[in-house]
This record gives sequence, structure tokens and C-alpha cells, in this order.
Amino acid sequence: MITVIHGDEIYALTQEKERILQKDAKDGDLSDVVEIDASDSHMNLMQAIQECDCMPFFHEKRLVIMNNPYFLKNAPKQVAADAASKTAKKNNKNNTPADPNVILENYLANPNETTDLVFFCSGYTANSNKKETKLLKKYNAKFVQCCRLDEAGFQRRTDEALQREHLHLNKEARTELLERLGNRLDLLYRAIDKLFLYGEKNLNAEDIKNLIDENPDLDIWKLGQVFLTGSISDILNCTEDMIRHGYTYTGLLPMLASRLRTLYSFKKLKELGMNNDQIASYTKKTPGHVYHGLMDCDHISSRVLLCSLKNLADLDQGIKQGIIDEREGYELMILKKGRKHAVN
Repeated sequence: MITVIHGDEIYALTQEKERILQKDAKDGDLSDVVEIDASDSHMNLMQAIQECDCMPFFHEKRLVIMNNPYFLKNAPKQVAADAASKTAKKNNKNNTPADPNVILENYLANPNETTDLVFFCSGYTANSNKKETKLLKKYNAKFVQCCRLDEAGFQRRTDEALQREHLHLNKEARTELLERLGNRLDLLYRAIDKLFLYGEKNLNAEDIKNLIDENPDLDIWKLGQVFLTGSISDILNCTEDMIRHGYTYTGLLPMLASRLRTLYSFKKLKELGMNNDQIASYTKKTPGHVYHGLMDCDHISSRVLLCSLKNLADLDQGIKQGIIDEREGYELMILKKGRKHAVN
């Protein structure tokens, strides 16, 4: 069987992968399990496929898992073209088929019946426009998609988990818990374990703050918020908090840019005359997400957001080229932003 496990709900993805492992690797024996890091565009796909042609030694099935296959991800066209070109040159030197699609299709057309092949996309959805995805669908691969629950669905799941462990939270505690979970099931069940081990069945908001860590995704949301509405010191303080949590300045830039791109789309659609519900439907976000996002950028135009995105992109390129020191460049950008706001 050939399976694609994909989506943005990490907990459900991991559970699905574990289910397949338990089925194929009984009693925890991993002797017929091969996991391959397929995230690098320079990986040897031919070698990975050859693993599928090997026979199992101790089980009925051999399990080959390609983790985070690059060829199912979204990628800039030029980057993808460059990677394909380099792979083709490398394969030609070894007298192997140059086109990864040819390698993949040859196997899909005649798969090894004693091998289960899994493409595990952790945190992203397989790009339906990619040739490889189309080939997998053409040859009837099984697609298992694990998506995050919406706010209402996640709240129901949270209440069910709390009731199952006989944990009682007052209104403030429940709100505090939900804010720290960010609609992530992995964080939910980790939090439930902590609360259960704590030993108290009736919990308040202070208990939640002391026991449950803030969600890193929430930190990004806060950074995006203070970047637009806070003072220079607010932005730098929030940045330093995230650096202490293990982030880097170069790592913050694309995440901050992603947040600003979302707000830009909200603002632009609002300027075009859409209401919040229409924007939510168009962008596939919740109405609450749209409302709070528009509140954060209520005082600025889409043009200003676009300018901020350009500044982030220029800084990112300067750091990657070694022209700009990451910390100095980041702090200089914040200072310039603060001066512009002061003038305005």
C-alpha cells in the first residue's frame, strides 16, 4: 500500500504514523522499518525507491517512510527548477534516470506488494499542483489528511478531555487554557497530562498560568501585534522574550512576515469593500481571526503593511548574503519604523 499522510495537525499526523508502525512493526520490532529524510531537494530518490524493492526479513511487510518529502511541498518556481537541474546533473553522472517523476512513476506503476510506502508530510498539505502529487493520485495512493480543528471543534475536544479526567476549570481558567493551546491537539493532551498529575481537580486561571507554558504560535501572534501597535521598547522586549525561548532573529523574520502577509490580505480585502464574514470565507480563516487581525492594523493602510513586508524581505536577504548582522539589522529596522511613526 502507498499512503500520503499530510496536513497541519501535528498530533493527528503523529497518531496516524504510529498506527501504521504498530500494524507493520509488531511488538516494536523495527527491523523491517526504514525511515528516510526526504526534506532535502538533493536527496537520492532512486536510492530511496530501491529500499522499497527489498524484501522483508522478519515480518509480512517492509515499511518505508519518506519523512517530509520536498517534492510534495510548496516551493518557489526558481528554487524548484534549480534543485531539479542539480539533481538531473548528479543523476546523469551516475547513469540513472534524471527526472524524479520518472523514478517515482516507474515504482508507482509496479509497486512491491511486500512493502508499505508512506510519504509523511509533517505540518503541511501535499501540493495538489505538483506532478508528484498528481502521479500519486493517478496510481490510487491513499491520502490521509489531518487538519486542525476550528475553534468550536477544538473547544469541544478540550471540554471532552477535561471531563474524561474529571478536571474542573472556572471560566477564566478555561479561557486562559484555550489561549495557550492555539487549537493544537498535541499541546492540549500534553496540558491535560500536566493538569492531571498536578493532583487538584478544581483549577483557576493562576493554576493554568503556572502549569501550562504559552504556545509559541501565540508568541508570534503577540510579536505581530506589538510590531504594528506597540512602541519600540515593546517590540524589542517581545523579541528578546522569543530569543530566550530559542528563536533566532533570522528565524523570526519569515514568521513575522507570514503574520503581516495575513493582515495585509485582510486589510486589502477590507479596502475593496468586503465585510468580515466575506473576508473569513475568502481567506479560509475564522471570523474572530479576521476581526482581531483588522483591529491590530486598523490604524494603517494595506500600503504601509506592504512596505513593512518589503523591509523584512530586504533585511532577510541582507542577512543571508552576509551584508547585515542579524541582530543589528533587526534592531535598526525597528528603530527606523519607530521614527517613521513618530513623524507621522
